[in-house]
Amino acid sequence: SFIAEDERSYYYRHPIKGTLYRYDKETGKQKELFDQNRTFNNSGYLYGIQLYDNRIYFCSATAETKNSALFSIDRNGEDLKKIVEYIGGSYVITDDAIFYELEFESGLAKYDRKAQAVQVIEDGIYACNLNLVGNNLYYIGVQRDANGEYTGYEALCKYNIKTGVREELEIKNKTYEMLYHNNLYYLDGKLYLKSTFSFESSSKTGIFEYDLKSEKIKEIISDLDFESAGCKPGDVQINYFHPVGPNFMIVNSAIRNNSKNALCEIKNGEKFFTFIETGDKGDHLYVKDGKPILVPYELGYDIPGLEDLSRTVDDEQAA
Repeated sequence: SFIAEDERSYYYRHPIKGTLYRYDKETGKQKELFDQNRTFNNSGYLYGIQLYDNRIYFCSATAETKNSALFSIDRNGEDLKKIVEYIGGSYVITDDAIFYELEFESGLAKYDRKAQAVQVIEDGIYACNLNLVGNNLYYIGVQRDANGEYTGYEALCKYNIKTGVREELEIKNKTYEMLYHNNLYYLDGKLYLKSTFSFESSSKTGIFEYDLKSEKIKEIISDLDFESAGCKPGDVQINYFHPVGPNFMIVNSAIRNNSKNALCEIKNGEKFFTFIETGDKGDHLYVKDGKPILVPYELGYDIPGLEDLSRTVDDEQAA
């Protein structure tokens, strides 16, 4: 959510300044496109960069809005427009509407692009990780009972953007009860998500695959696999995962009370574990060219492999 690209340029959150930049791939020159967020938060509160209809969309808070807002700007940094406020970390754009997570994961909303009006679809409840597949919006929402009351657990939800019908998908595992979910990704007809499940009077985390065609779910990997690979039981928890391509996934698990990370590459069902010294700050997991890169937290949201983007240049030098 901190970088997007077209044939000519990268559009990204500057790793040092935190503002919106464009990097010309051919010339290597840069240009700052948006810096209003610096007047509100010097760390550069900017995320969710997407390209649509020759415009750049991104989320930021400014001294004017105070709240997180969705903006769009042309690819030269002109014609800035504020679209909607109180937006969370996930949104999808269509020709007719923008569907977005409300700030603090407190619900799901729709912005009608023609009427310029907001409709709240689910209010005051958890909703995050939006994935649009055809006319269906898949996301992590809340589980409701037969009376429509919130059960306290989470659910994998489907919302049809044409009919407005909401469903909760059946993703129970036969072995244990899945209670909480996050990190939802769509790839090649399947949804991948991280879930917390109950196991022998304790809780574990796992990565699961839900096939949209067969409506079946299967486990890809869990904390139990890391424990079998040598991690101390109860001392490991899956943090991040990335489905890189068909039959290829990378999973990162932090080891509590230890300056190490356990990394697992899963290829065609086979699991390959690596233990990496990380210091005491932990790591983010990134993937570049199909290879895992662990970036320490203290570096912020850096962009591995694109080191030139961290340079700061004067506008006169920019593209």
